[in-house]
Amino acid sequence: MSSDYNKIADEYKYSKSLPWRKYLEAHTLYKIAGDIYGKSVLDLACGEGFYTRLYKLKGASEVVGIDLSEQMITLAMEAEKVDPLYITYFVGNALDLDLGRQFDLISASYLLNYAENESQLQTMCNIISQHLKPGGRFVTINNNPECKHPEISMRKYGFERVQKGFDDGDEVIYKLYSPDQSYVELTNYHLSGKCMKDVSRQPD
Repeated sequence: MSSDYNKIADEYKYSKSLPWRKYLEAHTLYKIAGDIYGKSVLDLACGEGFYTRLYKLKGASEVVGIDLSEQMITLAMEAEKVDPLYITYFVGNALDLDLGRQFDLISASYLLNYAENESQLQTMCNIISQHLKPGGRFVTINNNPECKHPEISMRKYGFERVQKGFDDGDEVIYKLYSPDQSYVELTNYHLSGKCMKDVSRQPD
């Protein structure tokens, strides 16, 4: 997981305010999450808590947010102080997480795309399964493994995407733009649809 969110926390937080985030991405995520009223939710790669807070506002009884970046968690906790929703935040790594408990719903927006190979992806999925109650659900937003465009310019929406290659582990670079047209880069990794399917077939 090479992107250092500690250095770009504020810029990444700004990207969550872009219209496509609020009206397309968030709408889709909560639609697939379904009715979460009274349920416990674990939000992996929670960032500054944008989606984490919305889960609580939509009626979840308990919400826990985990992120690898200390600065992202700092921003999330600052928002919690301003508008307390009684969300618990931790710094943690999805490759070695062990909370010793399970949840009704686990959400992970842009987590799996940081797996650099099938082994790391399998580890993430095992840890997600470990923290999920029987009958629970996992929802995620992820890079499209079938995208075949080497470059996608969405500058008018605030980002660009460059795919360095189409072999498993090749880098996918995102540029997120601020109003002054400065930008920060995020490095994701391409994993093929076959790789995803191979992981999904692994025994528990």
